[in-house]
Amino acid sequence: MGFITNLKKLGEKENRIYLFLLIWLLIAYAIMEITKLLSVPIIGIMVYFPLLGFTLFLFVISFFDIDIKEYSKLKILGLLIINVILVIIFAVFILIMVIVSVFSYFFFTSYFLLYGIFRTSMDTDEKLYYKRGAWLWRQIEFWGGLFLALALLLVFLYITWTAAIIANVTELIVTAYIAVILVIIGLTIFGLIYSFKRKFNAWLGTYFILVTIYTFYLNLKVFMQLYSGDETTSTIYISTLLLVLDLFILIYSVSCILGTQGEILAEKLPKFKTQTIFLYLIFSKEAREYAANFPYGTLGFVQIHGFTYTFGM
Repeated sequence: MGFITNLKKLGEKENRIYLFLLIWLLIAYAIMEITKLLSVPIIGIMVYFPLLGFTLFLFVISFFDIDIKEYSKLKILGLLIINVILVIIFAVFILIMVIVSVFSYFFFTSYFLLYGIFRTSMDTDEKLYYKRGAWLWRQIEFWGGLFLALALLLVFLYITWTAAIIANVTELIVTAYIAVILVIIGLTIFGLIYSFKRKFNAWLGTYFILVTIYTFYLNLKVFMQLYSGDETTSTIYISTLLLVLDLFILIYSVSCILGTQGEILAEKLPKFKTQTIFLYLIFSKEAREYAANFPYGTLGFVQIHGFTYTFGM
């Protein structure tokens, strides 16, 4: 319920500027995709690039003693006009920020998503703790989650390895599975040792499964970016599914910032206000999608090997 409650805050007057940015992002992304198919990508760029500039402008002024949530519609319109001028002047600076934000977006969203996975695991374990036969249920949760997660990781590792060879993609993408397997084994040993001293962390079983699914999602995204084969119906469906999941993760991260997690993060980063963190998250998402879908070859740019793949992470 916290997720839905926090999202409802986007409709509140003081948060509508954030809602405006999210809607603009969705529209700009759709236009960029459509204009690429129609071989007029410059139209999509003309819609998308000002969004980057405007969000970056709001991000910069958020460092000052200014609350953008209290801006009137007329002031926002004025900022948009100023933004057009600044986009032209600071185009190079914006591109540098795009590069930085693309890489930081992954870490930013992962922080919120892993926190959500942790809270879900803890809530699940708490329900089992008060259930009749709690000891048995919590043993099943821990050991069942552990072995299921390891089994899934091994299956995903084999499938990804095989697919990488067939698709002529680097097999190094399977290292994520190996790393997660080692982490799970390490956390299991730590959890068992800790249980002898204090309490049994049965929630780790649920946590392992959810982290495994998230790892598969990340690997699949990297694989689809590296894959250079012909687009088929199946690859289009997978790309669409990944886009939907991407948007869900963004919306979930937004809900976290609007909720208590945003306040906690702001306390840990005292130099940054909640609105600054929020705007940077939005800008990072905009930058990632812009860089991943920019029609480099169509516009005659020299495409460095692996350039678009790197930004498409």
